[in-house]
Amino acid sequence: MARPRLGEILIKAGLLTEDALQRALAQQQRWGGQLGKVLVEMDLISEEVLVRALSTQYNIPAVGLEPSKLNPAVGRLVPREICERHRLVCFRADHQARFLDVAMADPSKLDAIDEVRVVTRFNVRPHIAAPTVIDQAITSVYYGDMHVGGAI
Repeated sequence: MARPRLGEILIKAGLLTEDALQRALAQQQRWGGQLGKVLVEMDLISEEVLVRALSTQYNIPAVGLEPSKLNPAVGRLVPREICERHRLVCFRADHQARFLDVAMADPSKLDAIDEVRVVTRFNVRPHIAAPTVIDQAITSVYYGDMHVGGAI
């Protein structure tokens, strides 16, 4: 069965008009990029609405991360370079069962999930979060306050 299209999900939910979708599609065709990003940049939807719609589209749970509450040791189970390149962050780990819960901005990046799986040797459970939240989480985990981990 085909995955529902982002525009259809937003229109059906009453969060976007057909006219607004057509304007965004024209903008996307002209400049490229992902439709969701175009919709947010055009201020037609919020990042939060985009995350909920993508969660529906990909049937992946959405997660609201609080970067300041992330455990850096858990976040750093995935190398920084991978997190930055794929815009993802590990927010929960079950060492016993070998599972990592990873929040990502783009759930269509199956190569990202595979790369995390290979590098960590954990099973990966993808979640979706807003791109700005992912960026803040990466900053918090890898570049955060030096006092977070204890005494300097």
